[in-house]
Amino acid sequence: MLLSSCSPDKGLRLKPLPRIQQPRPAALCCGSLLILWALLPTVGLGQGIDLEDRPIAAVRIEGLSQVDDQLVRNQLRLKPGDPYDADTAHGDVVRLTNLGRFSTVVTSAEPRADGSILLIYTVTEQATIRDVLFAGNKNAADQELLQMVLLRPGDRVDSFLIDRGISQIKNAYEEKGFYTTNVTIDQRRLDEEGILLFQIREGPRPRIRQIQFEGNTHFLDEQLASKIRSKTYIPIFRKGQLGREQLAFDAAVVKEFYFDRGYLDARVDGNAEIALQDRKSALMGKGARPGGPPS
Repeated sequence: MLLSSCSPDKGLRLKPLPRIQQPRPAALCCGSLLILWALLPTVGLGQGIDLEDRPIAAVRIEGLSQVDDQLVRNQLRLKPGDPYDADTAHGDVVRLTNLGRFSTVVTSAEPRADGSILLIYTVTEQATIRDVLFAGNKNAADQELLQMVLLRPGDRVDSFLIDRGISQIKNAYEEKGFYTTNVTIDQRRLDEEGILLFQIREGPRPRIRQIQFEGNTHFLDEQLASKIRSKTYIPIFRKGQLGREQLAFDAAVVKEFYFDRGYLDARVDGNAEIALQDRKSALMGKGARPGGPPS
């Protein structure tokens, strides 16, 4: 059997059997995708075998499970009945690799008794996503969450983008006031079915039990608390819910309060510290630095 393969900087080579070398893997990192190239030398079953110009009896594709066979054959320039050409075979391997659907592409040729050869392309498919689903999301629609996940059906499985999607979903729930939301994926379904399923446990929406200010040496907590939108929870009368957008608004209001009173260098931390006393209540703290009294 004669083998050939593609690598970014090595073409096809022919070597006799006694000099067969072990495959040497090399890694090519493209974005977050790691492609393993099989660096296999071209070898023959015996010395002096020359495949050039031998007629190709048939072309066989091995290793396909998700990628369409015709898609692969459309990339091939060598067809049954054509004379074998090493440069053309090399080009076929490059074209198949450039599809972005395979981690390795290797060609092999089996000489036949009648002088023809069987040309074989053996591929290793990249894992791809068949569908993106969500479960457990009661306070966020599927379409809303899908906008935060960059992966779509047909895309390659990318752990970096999956982790990014999990982080984005958690941030979206924090914006809604759900600070204990847990997001995971069903790894078994991803591995076995190609289904990217985000499993969401929203948890309760904590309520504000207490609001504290730090660094406010010139104004009382009560004065500042009267200006902000966030309020403590009062059963029936006030929900006392948390929200990142609301906290950012409150920080701007407190800063304006100081500015209007001549504290032009006042700084207010817009990222309020939230301490969850339990899963249903929270203590919110804001940092205020007056920057000195007005002159």
